[in-house]
Amino acid sequence: MDNFEKMKSHWYVLQVMSGQENRAMNLIQIRREQDVRDGIDDGVDDIKIPMDKIEVPQKNKKPVIREKKRYPGYVLIQARLYQEDGQINPDVWDLIKNTQGVISFVGGEHPVMLSKEDVMEMLRSEEEAEQPKPQIQYNVGETVTIKSGAFEGFEALIEGIVDRGRLKVSVNIFGRQTAMELGNDEVEKVN
Repeated sequence: MDNFEKMKSHWYVLQVMSGQENRAMNLIQIRREQDVRDGIDDGVDDIKIPMDKIEVPQKNKKPVIREKKRYPGYVLIQARLYQEDGQINPDVWDLIKNTQGVISFVGGEHPVMLSKEDVMEMLRSEEEAEQPKPQIQYNVGETVTIKSGAFEGFEALIEGIVDRGRLKVSVNIFGRQTAMELGNDEVEKVN
């Protein structure tokens, strides 16, 4: 990659202290806003924390939609990190690296530039998160009660967890084990 291409704005991954993603992002944004007021170009163009929306079932209530960090301990940042000579711009580097909670760029002293495809994949769910993903709160081998349908009230043993919030269960019907697939919201834990 030539120096001119390096000078352009690229996406990078920052490793931050776990649980400090929002704080690190907010501190960088505050410093950016201050630089804009002072007429300084800090080289940072955007910063994001990829999130997923998940459904958290509530006992006897409608499920609650929550946001969950897709990559805990990491933040995506779009910056013009390199100068014309191909060297890292120390002002941009210091602004980012000296932010409380930031550990390092992925790649250390030679930050890894993300491809457009990688960035689109990492941020896509954020934009397409119209349908929340149900959060499975059950484990294989656990006994649950079926809440609705023809087998309402029957106990079932979880045999496996299928993609998209579905459970593979085994129900004892007339002395025989019968395999079924049920939605995460169609069962509840046995107390």
